[in-house]
This record gives sequence, structure tokens and C-alpha cells, in this order.
Amino acid sequence: MRVRIRSFVYALVFFACALGIGGDSSLAQPSSIFNAIVEQSLRSLIAELQNKISHQSDGDQSAHSPQETIKPRLNDVGSVIEISLSTPVAAQGLINFNARVIHKNGMSEWSLGTRDTGQIATYTFEISFVGARDKMAAFSKTHPVRKASRRRRNNNLLFLSPAKKPVVDPRVVEFLFASTRREIVRSPTESISYSGERGSLTFGAASVRIPDDHKIGRIELPSSWSFFGITLSSTPNEHEHFVIKRVVPLSENTFDQIVRAKNAHTAVVFVHGFNTTFEDALYRNAQIVWDLQYTGLSVLFTWASRGDVADYIYDKESAYLAREAFIALLQKLRNEYGIEQVNVLAHSMGNLIALDALANYAQTSNPIQIARLVMAAPDVDRDQFKALAPRAKAIVGNMTLYASSADRAMALSRTLAGGIPRAGDVPADGPIILPNVETIDVTAVGEDIFGLNHNVFAASRDVMEDISAMLRLNLPPPRLIQIRAVPDPPSIARYWRYVR
Repeated sequence: MRVRIRSFVYALVFFACALGIGGDSSLAQPSSIFNAIVEQSLRSLIAELQNKISHQSDGDQSAHSPQETIKPRLNDVGSVIEISLSTPVAAQGLINFNARVIHKNGMSEWSLGTRDTGQIATYTFEISFVGARDKMAAFSKTHPVRKASRRRRNNNLLFLSPAKKPVVDPRVVEFLFASTRREIVRSPTESISYSGERGSLTFGAASVRIPDDHKIGRIELPSSWSFFGITLSSTPNEHEHFVIKRVVPLSENTFDQIVRAKNAHTAVVFVHGFNTTFEDALYRNAQIVWDLQYTGLSVLFTWASRGDVADYIYDKESAYLAREAFIALLQKLRNEYGIEQVNVLAHSMGNLIALDALANYAQTSNPIQIARLVMAAPDVDRDQFKALAPRAKAIVGNMTLYASSADRAMALSRTLAGGIPRAGDVPADGPIILPNVETIDVTAVGEDIFGLNHNVFAASRDVMEDISAMLRLNLPPPRLIQIRAVPDPPSIARYWRYVR
């Protein structure tokens, strides 16, 4: 009977993973974040225009005759209640929308041309209704929001072509990020980016296209060659490689609006490791979201790593400096947005940020609770880990440690740390074992848990499937049939081991 029950659980896990990892599922709506940015830009534009009208009205002493028809103005319809956007259409270098805006006292209709950042470049509008809410509702039913079509605008003579396909791609992953990196100022024609230098906490959104033949656990990038210090790379192709489509800096207010619009109950915050550029962090987060087919809120916490092995000490100090910003992000998610389950997935040196920050934060008055902390190959001193983990556990519901004796990133960290064993190591006497911490030895997975060289296959499909089952079904190990108790039987298991 016990065997049958376990077989049923395994089948359930694999069925859930297959549903998520095999298809496009929730990622079939790739423009949600971009639409939210456009909506926020339109709200700001309306507020700005209404403010200008108010100032003009203050100085307007002219009188109108009783017979004169006064054209409604934007102020007459009042504050914004709701915005509906049409399907976007690309034309003339802009992304174009029609929008209907429900105001407190009426309705307005807009034609918008936006840049890749979601900022409004061109617009026209008209007041379509001024009156009671019930009449507005009837008007909306009989006059649906128009799809963007061929139309001449007074400003810049922008033309929209109905033959253009909507800007919708089911293989584009969109997510938010919080960063302690310094922003790189570039020309208006270039995409914004962030360096490895330290800055204050800022926010943004990004979208990354996943290649058509993507393999789970892999980040497919163009081939590169180095000759005498000069690096040459082939041209990226979005059908074959990961391609960053858009990076948009957001104000804190806009970030808030987007998170609230998502109305998510769960969130995963990914904290990358050392030797990671901003672009590398975007690729890795997109890969994780896609491979897990995660449907909740995804937020990348990207800190000031210079993306160079030689800067290991700089990266470590940057990690310590990012702890306060990391906790501020978690508090936002839990307290301000009411997200019920906040999960943290940390890799390599990202665990130093997460563990140390949570351990210290747990000592404060009334700290928030974290649903789960997943620690992949933590680049943390073993003794330090043993001291920090029990303190962090006070505010963390579940803690899972993935350790490996074969992971290349872990071996490099150990060398750079002067040969001191890391928490993500598996020495001859076994991995770290602590009360209330799930320890899983994944040495058999291969040389990379999440990958060190992003153009080399990272054989981590099994790890991703285990994490997926963990987040979806909230099951304890063994979640996969490849994970066995050490020692057997499971009733006395000290830790778990992945076997092929």
C-alpha cells in the first residue's frame, strides 16, 4: 500500500511538472507588464494635462453666452478610474494603442504611440462622454475599444498599418527587477543597462525572449571566441538564442502600480551569484521563470557584481552592502502588496546576501515571514552558514540546500576563498546537515547547478523539476524518484541524494 501511495505522489509530481515545463501556459500573455507601464504613463499624462488646464482656467476671465456650446475639456471628466488598451500594433518605430479611459465623471478615448520603454511619444484624444456612470456603462457596451487601425494623426502625421501583426510573442518572459547597480546612461537609441558599480536601490522591468528550441537548464547564447584579448561573437538570433527585448527603468510608484495590478498571491525573488553582469542576471532569471513555468510574481534582485572572476572580493563586499536593499524589497512584497507567500531562490554568493540579511532581520521586532528559502550551491563559509541558517530559520517556513562536489562555480569559489570549504560543497564526510533544513546532494547532476559559463550546457533539468514540484505542490523530499534518502529507509534519513 505504501508503495502505491508513493508511486501516486511521484506520478502527481511529474504530471504537474509536465504541465508547467512542457508548454507556454501563463507565459502566453507576455505584454502584461509593458501594458501596465503604458497605463501608468497615460495616467501621468492625463494628470499633467488636467493640471495645465486648471492653471489656464485660473487666468481665463472670459464669459460665454448662454447660446454658446462649450466643448468638453479633460478636466470635465475628472480623475481616472480605469484604462482599457487595444491590441498593440507596431508601425513607424513605435508601438501604438487605442485606449478608453473611464473617468469619475465621463469618458475619454486616446490614440497613443509609445516607445519601447512604454513612454508616450505621440497622442491624440477626444472626450467621448460626460455624464452619469450608468450611461457610461451603456456607452461602453455599444462602443467597444477599437483595435489600432490606419489613422492619420495631427501630430507627426503618424500612420498605423492594419497589416502589421500584433506585438505578442508567447516566448517572451517579462519580469520586474530591483537593483543596487549603477545605471548606465546611453544614447536615446540604445537600450538602458546597468553596470557592476554600486548604486542606490532602483526598480525596473525587463523582457527576454526564449529561443524556439530551448533546452531546460540551458542558456543559449551566440558563440564567442577570444584571440589575444579580443573577443568576437556571432550575431544573436532570437529564434536560436536568449535575446533581451526590453529593459525599462521604473519609478517606485510605477513599480508599485504594476505589482498591485498583477494581484499575485505568491512571488519568487531570485538572487544571482558573483561573476554576474546585469545582462547575465536577466538571462538567468528568464531561464528560471520559463523552466519552472512560474505563474506568480517574478522579481530579480540584481546586486553590484562586476561579472569578472578577478573581482571576487569586490563582489563579496557588494553582496554585504546589498543586504538592506534586499530586506526592503521583501518587506514591500509582504507588507505593501500583501503577497501571501514570498519565496527566495538564491544562487552562489546570492546566498550570502539572503542568509545574512534574514538572520539579522529575524532579530528585529515584528519581522515578516518568508515562505521558502532555496539555496543553490551557496558560496558561504561552512561555519558561517551553520551560524546563520538557524537564525534565519526563525522567519523562514522551509529551507532547502542544494549541494554538490562537482559544481564548477562552487569549486572556483572555494579556490578564491583560500580553499576554505563552502556551504555548497559535499566533502568526503557528506554535506552540511542542520535541523529543519532539507539538504540534497546533487553531485550526480553534473558540473553546473545553474551554470557558470552561460554558453555551456547546464545539466540541471532535474534540479529545476524538483524546485518546480516544491513550489507548485509544497511537498517535502523525495519529490522525484531520482532523489533517495541517505541512509535508507526514509524514516531515518539524514539528508537526500540525487541518483541517476
